[in-house]
Amino acid sequence: HQFLIATDNRWAPLDLHGQEQYMQGFVTELLESIAKDEEIKLHVISVGTQQLFDSLNKGYYDGVISSLPPSVINEEKYLFSDLLYIVGPVLVVPLNSKAKTIGDLQIVGIKTGVSATFALSQAPTTSIIPYENMNLALSELVDGKIDGLILDSLDAYAYIQGFYADRLKVVTAPLTMDGLRLITLHDYFGKKLIKIFNQGLKKAKEDKFYEKALKKWDLVDPEKL
Repeated sequence: HQFLIATDNRWAPLDLHGQEQYMQGFVTELLESIAKDEEIKLHVISVGTQQLFDSLNKGYYDGVISSLPPSVINEEKYLFSDLLYIVGPVLVVPLNSKAKTIGDLQIVGIKTGVSATFALSQAPTTSIIPYENMNLALSELVDGKIDGLILDSLDAYAYIQGFYADRLKVVTAPLTMDGLRLITLHDYFGKKLIKIFNQGLKKAKEDKFYEKALKKWDLVDPEKL
């Protein structure tokens, strides 16, 4: 059996800040390495967002790589692998800040749409302010009007490796388990593929292939903090 895996050519709903091709390269190389290690035949294709789950549901693919979260409803229909790439929200603070957690801060901004429930439960005394406009949030953070900012790790690294390189830093690993996973239908081949993938992913991380592939494709490793 040759497994056919599809990826979303835009990686929706993630914003990869122009790194879509790099993520495609990384994911393809990782899957090919896992296939070789686990001695299976595997082919990766890139398709449009609309097509991804439609075609998986019809059985055209054995699996897809997506950031669809494993919720109770989703898990009735699909099987989810271990995290292939983590993109949950992180805490950004000024470069000279001593803070390590949300609870160390008094006022923290959060990007609208990022789940604030974990932030509130971790830090009951911290005031959380939602921001629609990230440029405003970042400038208020730099100006000391807020003490920290919670935003998706992909956004955070894009900002702190760019315009805010010498003014801000990320101080936490991702605070939720959001990210890319291999997703299959609930069937015999799905179970088999998820098991093989998880074994291969574990090996790729242990023998540093995962780390080297991230470097090669110029992607940050948010778990490395």
